[in-house]
Amino acid sequence: MLTINDFLKNQIQSLTECYLEQSHKSIILDFSTFNDETQLNYLKSLLHQPLIGQENEYYEFHKERLENLDNFEQQFLEVFYNDLVMKDFVSAMILAKEQFSRKQILDEKNTPLEFFQTTQSTIKRCCLLKDEDPKELATELKNFGYQNKPSIQFVCLKVEYELGKQQNENLEVICKKVKDSQLSKLVPILDVQFKSDNIQNLYHDAKFAYSTINAALLNQEVETEFMILCTNIVDLAIQYQGDIELNGDNQIRNYSDRLIYFVLKILFNSIPPSYGAIFFTFDRGFTQCKKIFHFINNLNRFDIYIAWPFGVKLNAKVFDEVAKSYSIVQRQQSATITFNQILKIFQNCLGGQYKDEAEKEVLQPIKLGSTS
Repeated sequence: MLTINDFLKNQIQSLTECYLEQSHKSIILDFSTFNDETQLNYLKSLLHQPLIGQENEYYEFHKERLENLDNFEQQFLEVFYNDLVMKDFVSAMILAKEQFSRKQILDEKNTPLEFFQTTQSTIKRCCLLKDEDPKELATELKNFGYQNKPSIQFVCLKVEYELGKQQNENLEVICKKVKDSQLSKLVPILDVQFKSDNIQNLYHDAKFAYSTINAALLNQEVETEFMILCTNIVDLAIQYQGDIELNGDNQIRNYSDRLIYFVLKILFNSIPPSYGAIFFTFDRGFTQCKKIFHFINNLNRFDIYIAWPFGVKLNAKVFDEVAKSYSIVQRQQSATITFNQILKIFQNCLGGQYKDEAEKEVLQPIKLGSTS
């Protein structure tokens, strides 16, 4: 019987080979047994990461090497941490601080999308923990030297919204917090999460939020902020429809189609290479992966293809089976490890060809700063 150390070594070797060869391999990455500090420290040591409690000394000693990491090493720094370090609030704090410390991931001039996605994931998970107050993490983030970054402020506001939602706090009160923090331009995004109790409202609110933030944040970290919005809207749309076949009247079906087109518009015509598609598709775990597969497979008005780096193009209707062959739906991070860093998903989709005027209206390329 394999020891936990042997199991880890095998997993990491397989993953490394897959990255280096970019070959078609079936990789099962189930880290559900990692639930204590000893196991986490073992994995961190294999990945040349600081052990718990030794972060400051590690970064000082390895400063030169950390500043010259190649992309491959950076990927490894990201993928395991997202899943493994989130076992408790203290570990989530460590992850957030390390994200700020790693200059190759976050420098003083930029807030890369990868950093935001990781930080938002940290925040969301902290909000689910019952024994700690996630506001403490928000305070740590703001006090770590990047409190003026719009995306960091947004992450911290997300904590307020998550808590407010759990406590059934009045929407007006929550929006007032945003306005008081001089981030009123972000209100439409967060409004969507609370007001959209039916598909008609979701479509209208999402469209309003999209146009507002798109126009307001032009040339102000627009890529990061823009994709924050896209990710949230797509999340809501997929959650709303899920695996349910819509059996309503014509009006409901009409708004369902509009919402689908709107989501496609965001995914395929936003800022290349459509980070939003990567985020919502493969960072939501088993349930959400199944939902998006169902969502795509039911787009019977389109012939959508998925571009893979090793030259294979697959019709979306068989995407579910392909995903199963990769065993990516075992755990949330399994999906992220396998796809998020190495596959360029949904590129060249639709190809600018529209089947009718209705599709053209909602799927035409998006121009940043436009309110249309």
